[in-house]
Amino acid sequence: MTGSHLSASSIQSLLRAQAADRPPERTDKGTPAFTITVSREAGAQGNTVADEVGRRLGWPVYDKELLGPIAEKTGSTLFDLEALDERTMGWLEEVTTGLVRNSRVSPWAYLKALIGTVRALGVKGHCVIVGRGSTLILTENVLHVRLVAAMPDRVRAVAERRHLSPRDAEAWITKSDAERAQFVKKAFGLDLGDPHHYDLVLNTSRLPVADCAAIIIDTLHRMEAAPKHARSAAPAPA
Repeated sequence: MTGSHLSASSIQSLLRAQAADRPPERTDKGTPAFTITVSREAGAQGNTVADEVGRRLGWPVYDKELLGPIAEKTGSTLFDLEALDERTMGWLEEVTTGLVRNSRVSPWAYLKALIGTVRALGVKGHCVIVGRGSTLILTENVLHVRLVAAMPDRVRAVAERRHLSPRDAEAWITKSDAERAQFVKKAFGLDLGDPHHYDLVLNTSRLPVADCAAIIIDTLHRMEAAPKHARSAAPAPA
């Protein structure tokens, strides 16, 4: 299937497809191994919090690391994927833009590999996945977290990390937020900022990284101990 044949129904069919032929892996206690997904506003310290959670749990954290397996599956390069990764997905309906025309990986191949990679990680569990629609891809044995922050704090964080002026940092944040939201809207038909998609929404302007990590881990343990019927997130709409 080429990018020009992408449709909402084909994407939802892909989301409903089985990720693997084996059941989710289990812990020593016999319970399914959980995954944590982290959605974040640009500059809200999403990666920092995810890294701290991973460090405390001893779990791997997947952010840009997801691109390696996707590159292998699509026969492309990291350079090709970086042009598509969490970017605006107007190419889902219009693949004649220079961005996709000059890339060696089709939008469909990228999206299919992305969903397959995230699903496979969800089957294995015991990992933290940052962004890339993972909140909407995984629906069972998963804790979904959204991190937000006040714009001045986000601007300071991005300006420091990327060595930008405050004005350029704010422009970068606005562009990144828009691209991530558009990515999820076009790929999954949902609003990335809707709090109903998440189990936890934490404000890093009000809570330090250590406290956010502690709250996330405490919630994880509570969900792991909950009855089976309470462990599944709401399924993606058909």
